[in-house]
Amino acid sequence: MKRLMILAVCFSALVCVAQNNAVTKKKTLVINQETPESRAANVDRDVPVTEISQDKTFALIIANENYDQVADVDYALHDGRSFKNYCEKTLGIPANHILYSENATAGKIKSELKKSKDILEAYKGEASLIVYYAGHGVPDKNLDGYLLPTDCSGSDLSMAVALNDMYEEFSEVPAQSIVMFLDACFSGSKRGEGMIQNARAVKVVAKDNKPKGKVIVFSAAQGDETAHPYKEQRHGIFTYYLLKKLKDTKGEATLQELGEYVQTQVRQNSVNISETKHSQTPTMVASPKWGNDWKELKLK
Repeated sequence: MKRLMILAVCFSALVCVAQNNAVTKKKTLVINQETPESRAANVDRDVPVTEISQDKTFALIIANENYDQVADVDYALHDGRSFKNYCEKTLGIPANHILYSENATAGKIKSELKKSKDILEAYKGEASLIVYYAGHGVPDKNLDGYLLPTDCSGSDLSMAVALNDMYEEFSEVPAQSIVMFLDACFSGSKRGEGMIQNARAVKVVAKDNKPKGKVIVFSAAQGDETAHPYKEQRHGIFTYYLLKKLKDTKGEATLQELGEYVQTQVRQNSVNISETKHSQTPTMVASPKWGNDWKELKLK
């Protein structure tokens, strides 16, 4: 009997030790488990928050990642959501001043552009607009650039949005400024490597479409270059460095400082970050109406 009692006590002790080890192992696994915060790009952590509210600044953000007829655009949704977050937190743009669309069709894009114009007209030249687009850009047979809605193909651009038309329409409305950020290329390439399905079989040197009126345009790439993804940070490389400068300066950078930083960083790092090791050179162009005055403007 005594021997049985001793064996029972020993067995109970072993069970307790095993249970404690299991709990410890489980806790260790939970502690080491990757969290959404730990996976976030460094520009998406600790985003600066401003106390100001820009009650006369508006934003139009379009993030097109999932296409019906052509290749998808890696991280475009992440790009758009992050830029929206910076608009609200860092630039102080009220949430109800932001028109935001994901995977926008031709009808949706044109509707949002019209809403943006209507807002500027209602403010009679006292408002500013920031336009951000992440998605495919394609050239037509005349090498003019187009924004590609998610329900359009690269070969039929009848419903796509021509840059020239967009610049023309915005030049007709009164505004303090209209600043556009286009994380797209217009050579027929898709973000990363390869060509957009149904687009041209070889990359082409797209025309430099000139903005008009009070428009200032920052584009992710020039000529026949491709807009690359930054896989480690899950962003387009252009958007990543755009956000990084906004974060580092808390949104206080002038447009010249912002453009020169993005241009330098993307050009230097694209040959290392992109799988193809091809360079990417962002461009910044202001309409002649601005002269050099645009360089001192700020988004905030």
